[in-house]
Amino acid sequence: MITAILAASVALTPQCADMPMRAGTTWTYQAHVSWTVAGSARTRDTTLIWTTRILASIDRDSSIVAVVENWPSTLAWWEPSHPPDTTLLVCLNHRVYHLGRRQNAERSALSEAASGALSLTSDNLILALPLHERLLYGQEPSDRADTFYGWFVEAAAPMPKALVRLGASPTDSVYTIAYRTVPDHQIVQFAPRLGVTRYTYAHHGTVATASATLVSARLSP
Repeated sequence: MITAILAASVALTPQCADMPMRAGTTWTYQAHVSWTVAGSARTRDTTLIWTTRILASIDRDSSIVAVVENWPSTLAWWEPSHPPDTTLLVCLNHRVYHLGRRQNAERSALSEAASGALSLTSDNLILALPLHERLLYGQEPSDRADTFYGWFVEAAAPMPKALVRLGASPTDSVYTIAYRTVPDHQIVQFAPRLGVTRYTYAHHGTVATASATLVSARLSP
């Protein structure tokens, strides 16, 4: 486990350049979700437009903390009754952490980020930058003989023209990263300086699946 203390505010360093985290950044996805109706064996599915927004951000001691609404992983176990989800993204030492669901409004989440201490662990690590093929990070325990229970970069591919049109650099690679466990798996496609371009979740028992593909992006300078 890694615990980091975020201290006094200074200018953002280039280490966070690969992950857009400035207020005003918006990603729009076409998503398909399936879920099991609570208290029954019935399943439902729907297609929807899913919008992820950076609501606010703070620079702190070689790091940046961002308040984000509807991060793509919120689609795992989603159903129509779920309210918008507010979480925190933190980039520190070339690593990006996603600190789970906050019941607080945007202002309260910012106050929490500014309070001085956030616990960053392998449990909430989502990106280790820069990415490269066959990189394994965030695995617990770290001495496993496989790539389960950690993020594993399964592939690095040339940037497709569809993502270049959305703002990705044609000279970058697009990375496929998987987090696989016995009960479920997540697969993320990530383009540097553009963000998450595809998200997939599947539970291997009770029906809960999600698939989201980026269709537009507005990146704040």
